[in-house]
Amino acid sequence: MRKILCLRWPVWLLLAVVCASIHAEEKSTIAWTELTASGVSVRAIVAGKECPAMSVDGKSVVLKVRETPNEQFPVTTCQAATPPGSKFALIGGHRLALEPPAVKRVVVIGDTGCRLKGAKVQDCNDPQKWPFSIMTRNAAAKHPDLVIHVGDYYYRETPCPAGREGCNGSPNGDSWESWRADFF
Repeated sequence: MRKILCLRWPVWLLLAVVCASIHAEEKSTIAWTELTASGVSVRAIVAGKECPAMSVDGKSVVLKVRETPNEQFPVTTCQAATPPGSKFALIGGHRLALEPPAVKRVVVIGDTGCRLKGAKVQDCNDPQKWPFSIMTRNAAAKHPDLVIHVGDYYYRETPCPAGREGCNGSPNGDSWESWRADFF
């Protein structure tokens, strides 16, 4: 399985940190930060082939291509490390969270995908039956310093059964559309 995000690490490493997620003005960029063993990594997914411009503490930092587009993932994944001690990063005019000075509030999530696998079908179009959007809004309202995703994002493995309104139109398969629906 292709990984758009490198968020699947052992829990004890506490590396699966999504500190911020933004949608830039052109609505074709998704950006976030991850706390890794070597510091803060800024990641971005863009619709085109060019990585977006980024500044860290007012200085230009180049995001490099991590993954190029292909048939199932027609997006480019970009990344760059931030210098130690950086205060802020900007992509598309949006400020991304960097390493907090102190971690006082933590949100831990996992198993966030909507199940579409054979006879096991969840109503992905109904927030009461697949409450990921409700859960993330509630978590964000608590203003956590750190969000740890422990894994299991991809669940849309087979098509929604014909006549099943609760998941009608849902993407499926290991593709950008499924990942975008299940995580972004």
